[in-house]
Amino acid sequence: MSLAIGKFYRFGDFTVDTDQKVLLRQGKPLPLTPKVFDTLLILIEHSGRIVEKEELMSRLWPDTFVEEANLTFNIQQLRKALGDDARHPQFIETVARRGYRFIAHVEEPLDSSVATSQVASTSIEAADSELIIGGDEFKSDSGLLKPPEIEVPGAGKSDNALKAKTAREMSRRRRWKTLIAAAAVVVVFVAVGWLLLLRHRTSARSQPKGRQVDVGGPSLPEPYRRRSAGLFQ
Repeated sequence: MSLAIGKFYRFGDFTVDTDQKVLLRQGKPLPLTPKVFDTLLILIEHSGRIVEKEELMSRLWPDTFVEEANLTFNIQQLRKALGDDARHPQFIETVARRGYRFIAHVEEPLDSSVATSQVASTSIEAADSELIIGGDEFKSDSGLLKPPEIEVPGAGKSDNALKAKTAREMSRRRRWKTLIAAAAVVVVFVAVGWLLLLRHRTSARSQPKGRQVDVGGPSLPEPYRRRSAGLFQ
């Protein structure tokens, strides 16, 4: 993705090094993933203007379909690094149903050579104040300390984290689809069983009743029946 190269932007206590892709606060680097840094740079390039969500997503993830939640996550991480509040923004304003706007005053891009010397000078002053190495304190008054190398922790892990998050989301959706399909199969089986039971009951009721057979044995002649009846009187 082609963004501004070899320029420094400044707003408040922050400096953006577009060449090294680093956000500095009073000369100290802040940890940002590449995608979060690119989000900040796009907003700064369009400072004072609304950047539509579709434009942000197309520039951050070209030729790739991603959900809007990924953009929301980037904005949240960026606000956290800047110490910004979404309800009372100082840097990033949310425009409902449209996108975002960078509202802080941004100085004109500085020449890279001038800005580099200023950042190096700030880093040397911070390093001269106090050095702690292996638990021992070393103080320097020479002013010849080499400025510390700028590192961004976790900068190479953003793509892996995004892929892992997408994979978890897809796995969760597959589980829901499987559960829904299984529930549908169970409902179909229950309905078929109930219909078969009703059909069986209806068929049994519609059949004619058979003749009742007297299973009491042969009847006794009349004289014997009278004798038997007299015995029980």
